[in-house]
Amino acid sequence: MPRCVERKWNLRPMLSLADLQMRFAEALRTDSAWPRRMLRAGPCPVEECLDIYRANVIGAVTNALALSHPTVVRLVGESFFGRLGRDYAFDAPPRSGCLWHYGDGFADFLARDARTHALPYLADVARLDRILDRVGNAAPSEPPRRFVLDARTQLELESSLQLLELEWPADEIRAAIERDEDLLEQIDLKPVRRTRVVWRSASGVMMRPLGDASYAFLRALLDGASVEEAFLAAIDHAPQAVGDMDQEVLRAPYARVSLIGEAAS
Repeated sequence: MPRCVERKWNLRPMLSLADLQMRFAEALRTDSAWPRRMLRAGPCPVEECLDIYRANVIGAVTNALALSHPTVVRLVGESFFGRLGRDYAFDAPPRSGCLWHYGDGFADFLARDARTHALPYLADVARLDRILDRVGNAAPSEPPRRFVLDARTQLELESSLQLLELEWPADEIRAAIERDEDLLEQIDLKPVRRTRVVWRSASGVMMRPLGDASYAFLRALLDGASVEEAFLAAIDHAPQAVGDMDQEVLRAPYARVSLIGEAAS
């Protein structure tokens, strides 16, 4: 058998581009020996090149998290936040080059991390930061979400509307950080269930508290329930507060009751 043919059968199979990218991404966040076996060294050793890529990726990810979680940064400091961001990047690496959606699991990561156990409210602050960032960057031209009330009328909700359930006073903490950090000492840090609605108006991102019935009603609607099912959920959850829904939902600035087929103003 000719020598060239014999050598051909000894070659390793070529990786597809997708496999190569997956292997490379894995090498960036682990101590995999694969790059040293498969990549050819250039002007600098393979590991040094990987360190450069790692630093670039970690820097981009941490910067994206800092932009979407400004209150968390102010509370823990840039240095500590940088370490948290680095570890989160290794725990949950981005799946896209677009980092706008990155960080949805950061609050849960903070809740699990032993280093933040002395700050039990930090995860809720991260949840608030994240939802305010997402609402603020939502597409402004999206049509409202519509729900049929009866044969003639419908309920329109702002497309940017989001609901938030908190255990700690994250909104008070964020407000204090933005106005005067000395106000933090006046906040009652007790774990109490807090429900909020967040939406974007012409004046910017808005937030207000919701009663239990209103929250249950809107939560059911946004989860795909019909209006009738949402009303039943509100009654089951907080029958004594159903009367508050008129002001908190139907007459709220993020909602509009209109005739079916009527063009939104």
